[in-house]
Amino acid sequence: MTKASAAMPGRARHVFVYGTLLYPEVAAAVIGTSPAASRARLDGFGRYQVRHAPFPGIAPADSSVRGLVFEAIDAHALARIDDFEDDMYRRTMVRVVREHDGEAIDAEAYVVRPRWRPALRHRDWDRAAFERDWLPAYSHTGRGRRSA
Repeated sequence: MTKASAAMPGRARHVFVYGTLLYPEVAAAVIGTSPAASRARLDGFGRYQVRHAPFPGIAPADSSVRGLVFEAIDAHALARIDDFEDDMYRRTMVRVVREHDGEAIDAEAYVVRPRWRPALRHRDWDRAAFERDWLPAYSHTGRGRRSA
């Protein structure tokens, strides 16, 4: 993440996650705890496998992405998520729909920057391969290139 999108102190945020941070053990390794979360849907985006990587990215598309919205993420936790992500992503305000109550809320999501979109494959993220080959390492270290 760039300094221009660094966490602003004093304000809790909602963060929509759709990839490696869906796993509580990865979220705990990155943030230091497993945050309260609700199932949510992000319309107008697609989730895609990143070429030669174990993680996904999202980009605008005529579809929707299911994930989790982390509730009330403080500035410290948001900064840790920013550090977890890299320059491939831009933290962007989006509108998500929580599944349990149908409420549309503002949340921040890590969207693949336009210059990196050629690295997206035109297929969904292979969660089974991530779980089999990468989850243990991500759970213990929370390091490397990954996605929200």
